Amino acid sequence: MGGGIFGTLHPFLEGGAVYGRKVANTGFMEALLRLDPFDEYHFFVTDPDALRTAFAARNDLPGAARGAVKIFSRLDLADALRATPYHCFHLSDPVSGQPELAALRNALASRIFPITSVNHSISYLDYAQRFLAHIWPGVTARDAIGATSRAASRVLAGYFAQLREGYGLNPDWLQPRLETIPLGVDPEAFPESTPEARRAARVRFGLADGETVCLLHGRISLDDKLDAMPLLYALRRVMEADPTARPRLLMSGGARPGDHYPEALEAAARALKVPFSLLPDPASDAVRALFAAADIFVSPSDNIQESFGLPLLEAGVAGLPAVVSDWDGYRDLVEHNVTGFLTPCLAPASTPLLDRLARVLPDNIHQLFRAQQTAVDVPALAEALRRLICDAPLRARMGIAARRRVLENFTWEGVIRRWLDFWDALWREPLDAAEEKRIRAARHPAFLRLGELFSGHPSAGFSADADLSGGPLWLRTTARGERVRAGREFCVVWPGLELCMDGVEFRRLLVQARHPVRADELIRRACPPGRSVEGARFTLLWALKNDLLERVEEPR
Repeated sequence: MGGGIFGTLHPFLEGGAVYGRKVANTGFMEALLRLDPFDEYHFFVTDPDALRTAFAARNDLPGAARGAVKIFSRLDLADALRATPYHCFHLSDPVSGQPELAALRNALASRIFPITSVNHSISYLDYAQRFLAHIWPGVTARDAIGATSRAASRVLAGYFAQLREGYGLNPDWLQPRLETIPLGVDPEAFPESTPEARRAARVRFGLADGETVCLLHGRISLDDKLDAMPLLYALRRVMEADPTARPRLLMSGGARPGDHYPEALEAAARALKVPFSLLPDPASDAVRALFAAADIFVSPSDNIQESFGLPLLEAGVAGLPAVVSDWDGYRDLVEHNVTGFLTPCLAPASTPLLDRLARVLPDNIHQLFRAQQTAVDVPALAEALRRLICDAPLRARMGIAARRRVLENFTWEGVIRRWLDFWDALWREPLDAAEEKRIRAARHPAFLRLGELFSGHPSAGFSADADLSGGPLWLRTTARGERVRAGREFCVVWPGLELCMDGVEFRRLLVQARHPVRADELIRRACPPGRSVEGARFTLLWALKNDLLERVEEPR
């Protein structure tokens, strides 16, 4: 595939605290612009200046370097959809903007292009309503959600099935199709460790030569990531079973200010006499060094907030075997007995009381209650750790296999190529003229006609044909309007309105209204090609509001 225009409503390159979604979104966009398969890349965002600043530092990406990245305000979206033959729109999350964009596309775009997104966390309780918005008559066979794992696909399918059942939705209404496409990793960001790099990294973190370092890297949070206590219990078992074993748990990642969980883990490790090191909020160069210093990657995930496991890819490409819980996306990433070990875990098959209670709890507390009844098999975890801690050749073989598996299946370049093929496949989904007509006429049941809802607020309504409830509206330029048009007086345009106010357009209105004119005729005369009538009507009413136009009696 080559050519065409890519669009999105999301920045992908985000600042602030580092966590999985941001890392994945940045990796996706950097890989897309590095491969550079499209003619242009259009971003419609709420803060264009911030995104321009972010891209200014990324001119190493071919797509950005040749000026193909175009950044717009969301207010430009409607006109762009009318004028631009987009190949696809891709969003960084299905819970923010996909149904809304589909409704706009159906009404305005010259062709029904694919709209896709990719899931990240899917456990937050308000997501039910957000996924409900995906099921409506305007969805097409060209709309899809990329599920990052088989487990995520199962959850998303379950969302749609339960919503259809609970709300009794029309079975003819479509929902976006689900396609399993994983996240990826940049191999150059985590190069295979050399003996020299390993020695330097271990010196950097004060690690002894004889220690087998078990690295747990990710968000350090009990309530929305994982409980590391089973890992401490398992390492204690290893040390009791084999006094010659010298494991060290090295835990790193983002930590929430004021959270006492890290301190509690340190205290528990001391009580259990398990060597433990904590490195909160490491810089990017420190993260690479941590993977170079480690021998084994560990993660006994237990929280439904986790849906993929990006650090597992980073560990794999760094050549580390893994010992993890048999949980969600982890089982897609670790090949048991080949690249590491999947440890069994047990959780309730249904939770009717907690399901009801969850509606009145914060998400993190609800997730914690579920995680604390997800039992990772500690003896099995200990045995997997013992095998790798006590068998350096096994660690080496599994580490080589892990790196090979990631390079073959989970590089960002490979992921992007899968998306390119998928977008092309979506275009091949048939859409005949009758179906397209039906789709374009469909109204989203949850997107209210706000103009009608609030039409009783003013004393009179200004309808599509420029009539008031009492008859046609006639207008004329005011004396102030003449002065503004001639540049002898100024207008105050409040911040934000400059994005939807066309200075040429409102001056054209003033010229055309020097003599009394019907409002509908004035709009017709003053509306430039490509400008919506609704936009021109905005300008007309704004001019009335600012004493540039005034109502007059119908000429006799």
